[in-house]
Amino acid sequence: MRFYGQRFSFRAVLSCTQPAFCVSDSGCPGDGVPVPAGRPVRTGTRIGKVEVRRGEIDLQEHSFKKGLYMKRLLKRGILLLLTLAVLVVCAACGGGGTNSGGGGSSGDSIDTPEPEPTPEPELSAEELYQLGNADRDAGETEKAVEYWEQAAALGHISASYNLGVHYYYANHEDVDADTAEESWQKARDYCERAAETGHADALYTLGLLYVFCDGHVDYDKARGYWEQAAEQGQTSALLNLGSMYANAQGVERDMDKAREYWEQAAEGGEAQSAFNLGVFYESEDSAKALEYYEKAAALGHEQAPAKVAELQAKLNG
Repeated sequence: MRFYGQRFSFRAVLSCTQPAFCVSDSGCPGDGVPVPAGRPVRTGTRIGKVEVRRGEIDLQEHSFKKGLYMKRLLKRGILLLLTLAVLVVCAACGGGGTNSGGGGSSGDSIDTPEPEPTPEPELSAEELYQLGNADRDAGETEKAVEYWEQAAALGHISASYNLGVHYYYANHEDVDADTAEESWQKARDYCERAAETGHADALYTLGLLYVFCDGHVDYDKARGYWEQAAEQGQTSALLNLGSMYANAQGVERDMDKAREYWEQAAEGGEAQSAFNLGVFYESEDSAKALEYYEKAAALGHEQAPAKVAELQAKLNG
């Protein structure tokens, strides 16, 4: 028979259903000499009154030893699992390996990998836009443009508008023709992106691009953009529409339309429109002209105070 992986030289093993019981003719328990369970007995040996003969051994010993083998195997399995668990914990903590044979710690220490640096949180489009505004106010125009471009790439409309204004003024700087054209293209692209959402100031700036930029003058396009902006109450657009009709720029001269646009703009607090109305009424109604000059002065128009003093002297004289 084969037990625990070792081959025994005997043909049978003396057995009882319980350890350390005796062997007798009538079975266990009975008269005889106690024999430890599992102890090998040579065939033909006499133990007390009983002679161990070939084939007369109770083979229940086989079942008992098989159960004992399974218990020991289970214990060893549990010990192995516990050992592996300890190794895993030691590896996670950066400790040394465990010697399962001797129960002690041995082997090289396990290097703990360096933790990866936590990446900085990405800024939102609004945060990038505000950083750009702060740099602009601090005179850091290049940094402002970088932040606005990042915000615009994330769909921030006001950032696109700011870039449009930036490149509009860049077009008017003392630069070569190619650079000026590039600036104009960028100004138009960014303003169009914002204008697609109905951004009134972007619509107004698009009108400027088609009036005050060399090589791109188109009064019809400018008027169309300003009319869209004026519908939203954009006062600068209202001022420029009035000026177009007063100066016959792309349209027939019409002072009544000019006055109507200026009145709307002046009601919205546009100083130049109030001043223009003072000029418009000065030859017809000095009192009304004075009223508009005074309003323009209150709104901060630089030339209005002088006109107020002039008309007051005229009316009082």
